[in-house]
Amino acid sequence: MKLLFLCTGNTCRSPMAKGIFEKLLKERGVSGIECSSAGLAAGRGQPASKNA
Repeated sequence: MKLLFLCTGNTCRSPMAKGIFEKLLKERGVSGIECSSAGLAAGRGQPASKNA
């Protein structure tokens, strides 16, 4: 299964959601889920938010 976390810029919300979800999967021993994050208006080379 593939799961995509999507937000506007892919600098805070979707990368954080991806990281948290992957941590939960690992803690529960769940495998077979490939997670990605993306942004609808993401700028190339834009760094992650410091708050993330």
